Amino acid sequence: KILTIKKRADFINVQNNYEKKIITQNLIVLCKKTEEKYTKITEKKRLTEFIRIGLTVTKKIDKRAVIRNRIKRLLREINRNLMKNHEDLYNNHIDYEFIAKKNIIDCKYAALFKEVEYSIKNLKIGEENGK
Repeated sequence: KILTIKKRADFINVQNNYEKKIITQNLIVLCKKTEEKYTKITEKKRLTEFIRIGLTVTKKIDKRAVIRNRIKRLLREINRNLMKNHEDLYNNHIDYEFIAKKNIIDCKYAALFKEVEYSIKNLKIGEENGK
């Protein structure tokens, strides 16, 4: 199941203490193990397998909120499709943060899908390649 990162402190925590980072043409993707307090909360709700996703699209990308929200919807949908079709790509109990870059405005769905898929494949925590 995909949960969202909502608190500013959690976004900052991922940005400052990430375990792996991938930079692509349109995205920066950071990942970090989910803090224990969140795994305990979800276990009480009987949710044992989950990932958390945070989306950051700043005003530098575009000053119009409509455009920024479109990019976030696109990224959410891509992650939803990847989770549905390729569940094995995602590690359990990991926070992923997607930070959009300026070029993302002109990017089409198919190209962005490939970028996100590439990023997630190469962000396996627990393997030998680090930051």
